Amino acid sequence: MGKAFVENVILGDLEKLEMSNEQNHALIIGATGVIGKALTQWLGQCENWLVTAVSRREPDYFFNGNHVSVDLLNLSECSKKLAPIGPTH
Repeated sequence: MGKAFVENVILGDLEKLEMSNEQNHALIIGATGVIGKALTQWLGQCENWLVTAVSRREPDYFFNGNHVSVDLLNLSECSKKLAPIGPTH
């Protein structure tokens, strides 16, 4: 596992999703983290993706999408804020 895995499996699958004609909706948990930020910005540039970023605090970077501020340890807050979103991924 390593660079070949990332290039062939992960990036290959992402290219398929990016080229799809379907409207996709990604719910990205941990949007202020390193991976969450990169994924939020990358999918936000794709025409067929709607992005909803989730984190406790507002992201300090620009992305094309929506942000939901929620504490994942608070079950009632999660249910209230995340239930109506309806992501595909």
